[in-house]
Amino acid sequence: TVTLNGESYTTVTATTADNTLIIPEGVKVENLTVNRGNVEIYGDLAVKVAKGSGYKGTIIYFISTVEQLRALATEVNGGTTFSGMQIKLSNDIDLKSEEWTPIGRKDKAFQGTFDGCGYTISNLKIERGVNNSSSNADMGLFGFTSDGMENLTVRVNEGSYVKAESETYRTYVGGVIGFMGEGNIIISNVESNINVTGSTCDVGGITGIAHYGNTFENCICTGNVTLVNANDAGDQLEIGGIAGVWMNSSAGKVTLRKCNFTGTLKSALNGVDKSEEVAGNRLTGRKYYPNSNEGELIIE
Repeated sequence: TVTLNGESYTTVTATTADNTLIIPEGVKVENLTVNRGNVEIYGDLAVKVAKGSGYKGTIIYFISTVEQLRALATEVNGGTTFSGMQIKLSNDIDLKSEEWTPIGRKDKAFQGTFDGCGYTISNLKIERGVNNSSSNADMGLFGFTSDGMENLTVRVNEGSYVKAESETYRTYVGGVIGFMGEGNIIISNVESNINVTGSTCDVGGITGIAHYGNTFENCICTGNVTLVNANDAGDQLEIGGIAGVWMNSSAGKVTLRKCNFTGTLKSALNGVDKSEEVAGNRLTGRKYYPNSNEGELIIE
């Protein structure tokens, strides 16, 4: 094991040893190139890591504070994907009910691996308006990802909620993730008891949308899901216990396997209660393209 000492470095290159390079808290590295060995980075999410040709090691960022978790969102939303890297919690983190900015935006998805390591993220709050289609309206701990989440439990105190207001734009709000991207993504062993409230459409207990190629396995939601004000006829149906809507596309199937929802569903269209119409949406709301027969939804 090699521990990097000092205060700051512009460029560091790890080239020869099959050991572990440790960058402790308080040490700043602007650019790190890794050709061999493993890397552990503590606290500094701004370290830019480049992998050498054929690199096969493990790169892990450790997060222990709310500031560092917010820094992760800042880095991802700024374009750092963390592809092929791991993010691990090393402490419980209290978000203190202060407005949370989800990790990942449209075209700037989180592509790494996030491991809670048994620690708790508590008091997450999202309550902000989005009034145009160019804004990020995707709500959850994560906004956009392009990989699976697995073995995740969202356990909150009674009265906790995720709430999103997007006015006329698609809301994409979920208890765990707002927008689950397209592709062969598997989400397994996920449980949430948080209440989810969103406007307009795409409101789900776990995710706002289940995209083509997505598979949800052993996902459980026990919170309540509410679509407060759909604007267009039919949008009141885009609410579900697991996913608010599923993407019907010839590019791939959507699979919901051994999933369960035990909360309540409420929906309204222009101020009129339409909850009876969505009583059967225990797993997912209607398909994204209601007038298309393409795509396939598999429930097992």
